[in-house]
Amino acid sequence: PTSGTFTYTALGGTLPTDSSGAIGTATSTATLTANFTAMTVNTSVNATVGANTWAASANNIPILNGSTFTAEKINGVGNLTVTSSLAGTTSGKLNGIFTGNATGTSGGAMLGYSMNVGGAAGTTMQGVTAFKK
Repeated sequence: PTSGTFTYTALGGTLPTDSSGAIGTATSTATLTANFTAMTVNTSVNATVGANTWAASANNIPILNGSTFTAEKINGVGNLTVTSSLAGTTSGKLNGIFTGNATGTSGGAMLGYSMNVGGAAGTTMQGVTAFKK
């Protein structure tokens, strides 16, 4: 679409997994709202993997080329908020893409996410969620 605001419904996706091999629960949640007039996205992900909880969110993420968006936090800097029940410095990245026809009457979106606590020696959690319009 080239205008309007749409709230997408999460359909499902991969069970989130972490770098220790723990697999998350199906109760993980994700939200996605796109404002095609302003060309921005608001999105969030909440997951439980093993004994740990994870969350990431960002608002007003620019939609690039009418179809993709990215939010990230690296070394404490970026447009993404990342929290975890694990202690340590957090980082992460959300990547998304919209699918569908040019008029916006069909389609959805995909959101890939990766969150980390403690850098390269720490723990990373990741997954993918699909959305419908």
